[in-house]
Amino acid sequence: MKSHWSKPILSDPELTTIPFAETDASFESQDFIQYLKMQRLRGNKIVVAEEVIGEEATPWLDGQFLSWIHKSEEYAAGLRDIQVNQDFTVSAHMSNRLSIELVLDGNFDVYLGDHTSSNQDQSRIYLSSYLDNGRQTRLYKKSAKIRSVGLWLPAGLLTNQFAVDTEKLSPTIRSIIMLERESTTILPLSTHMRQALEDMMSHKYQGSLGDEYMSAKTTELLCYFSELITSPEEIFELDNNLPRHKAQAMSTVLQCINNNLASPPGMDDLAKIIGLSRSVMANTFKSSYGLSITEYLLQKRMDAAHELLKLGKISILEVAIAVGYEDQSSFGRAYKKYHNHPPSGDKSKC
Repeated sequence: MKSHWSKPILSDPELTTIPFAETDASFESQDFIQYLKMQRLRGNKIVVAEEVIGEEATPWLDGQFLSWIHKSEEYAAGLRDIQVNQDFTVSAHMSNRLSIELVLDGNFDVYLGDHTSSNQDQSRIYLSSYLDNGRQTRLYKKSAKIRSVGLWLPAGLLTNQFAVDTEKLSPTIRSIIMLERESTTILPLSTHMRQALEDMMSHKYQGSLGDEYMSAKTTELLCYFSELITSPEEIFELDNNLPRHKAQAMSTVLQCINNNLASPPGMDDLAKIIGLSRSVMANTFKSSYGLSITEYLLQKRMDAAHELLKLGKISILEVAIAVGYEDQSSFGRAYKKYHNHPPSGDKSKC
């Protein structure tokens, strides 16, 4: 299927939509952003789904699907508050751009750069980087309800306009922000971010006032985000909606994992340390941080492994042991599944 604007293209600056039964297609994100800028010049500052996808695709979803260019014209944004009526995919090329997906809830599969994830109604943030000819794909599932805001930023915007000091970032987040590699990491939504997203979903402003409101809210989100990426665990500990005793318990879980990455306490031992049942601990961590404890540990191990491989000072086996694997074979399988390539692909020759 050859895509063009009269065909079912969702109002999202990625962007091509294809029912599962049809062939693959793609649309350059740069072209769509130019389209949004053209609409803005014509006075259509916020483009609603019906203006873009056409009546033939309307039955695929109900609710709000909006896109707009921030009034600074530096970046694009999209809001989804939808009920999915039919399985469909969204696939796009993303080149030299950052993608920030802030998800309140929703069930969909997402393929971002070198990372795949199934978002099973989790509140979380996906931070992704795309180099030349990068690709982003989502699989929307029938009956799912999805609420999220996506931001598509040019390289340098966070450092130039939001005072992000790259020296204060973790190696993984810095490499993504600086577009040094194509990768994805998952971060928690703070309480302030959740409230800003809820405000955007429910606002009643129209016309130019609506455009000003959405631009202000996306700026607010990027301010919170810029603070978050400097210290995700610390911001999570300070800005969450948990009762005090559970917030302290989750802080202890994070410390136990991060201080003992190679051999952290087991789930039962963790539960005893924080004074909660294993099920309460697991459910609280996943619902508040956006990752299960196991997923969080895997992400930290794979990020640490990547940095060690990039330094090139120790062998792949030594890297495997350093991040908690008993042998190179099991580490290699886990690394390839997570990064979509074997550890040798990241091993520095230095």
